[in-house]
Amino acid sequence: MGVPFDNQCGRIHYDVIYYFSRYKINRPEYESFLLSTLDTIALPTQDDRAYEIVRFMARDSVIDAREWKVGLNTITRVGDYSLSTYLGYLIGKSKSSQQEFQERVDTYFRLAANKKIGLPIAISANQAFFEMMEGLRYNRSLQPYVYEKYSSTVTLDVRSASSIYSELETMFKEEGRPVVKATIIGWLADFFNNHVDEKSGEHLYDLALSSQPTNNEDRNKKIAIEFPAADLKILVDRCRDRFSEYAMKVPYKSQQEDRINFCIANGIAIPGVIPTFPEAEIILKGNDLNKQLDAMKMLVQMGNRPKPLESALIGLFSKRSLDDKKKLTDIQALAITTLGNIKTSQPEAITYMTSKLRSYE
Repeated sequence: MGVPFDNQCGRIHYDVIYYFSRYKINRPEYESFLLSTLDTIALPTQDDRAYEIVRFMARDSVIDAREWKVGLNTITRVGDYSLSTYLGYLIGKSKSSQQEFQERVDTYFRLAANKKIGLPIAISANQAFFEMMEGLRYNRSLQPYVYEKYSSTVTLDVRSASSIYSELETMFKEEGRPVVKATIIGWLADFFNNHVDEKSGEHLYDLALSSQPTNNEDRNKKIAIEFPAADLKILVDRCRDRFSEYAMKVPYKSQQEDRINFCIANGIAIPGVIPTFPEAEIILKGNDLNKQLDAMKMLVQMGNRPKPLESALIGLFSKRSLDDKKKLTDIQALAITTLGNIKTSQPEAITYMTSKLRSYE
């Protein structure tokens, strides 16, 4: 302690800090000396000692009252991206009580609101929010409190909205508490309904399509945990209009098909693309085989929902075509599958379906 702690002679202290941390050596008088030193560092972002001392303080995941006071005083002088690292050690990795955690978070945001964090220029409300969320990546179970109480302070533009979406998506997929998980998916729904920009459709469908099963069973098990069916239903029910609005706003046909199939599976209408049942009935009773085939490809994905179209589906069996027999056969095959999905008990349907059991087509 007789060696001055500056960046020349003080290099010995970096070794002391390293070995004390490695071998879990606790010396209160030395820790007190470090805290006193930390309080004298004018510009922490230009002095490695500040970071090393804060990291040393947090090595046991306990930030006591004095450590918090000095640490808080330090972060008031930090205005760059490293702020999240300081917050991570002082709050994110700390094993404090929920009350203590909330009080410290509230103190931080109160200082930020009063322009008392950051040198030489105070940080913005947006930076204060995102630096805190980033600092809590070590313990994401703490993030919902911050989001619920302080997300309203964020001014949304394309960049900040993308960051909000990213934070919410990660929070949701890593959250293990069902009730909190449902709350977060509700926040996501509110976000999509209240904010629209050029990335909104991409973000909404990226999230929704990440819930879909794959050909990999291990991945499917993970998806079931990350994105429970009940939470997908919340998103679909609350964002139907957004799903419909964004479905066709992609340049590639394959992307459109993915979105259309998602909407079909979840009962989301896309005017002019996915026909309503009355519209589908008119198509099925008409003579345009191309429209009928397109309609049947959608109806067959709807499970038992096309029950109101049972008579129109059965009516397809009496149609004949000399010009395009193959297309009509495909339509009738899809009708058979759809009638199976709705568990038809109509004799004329059963008779036709059983008569086709020997047909390779």
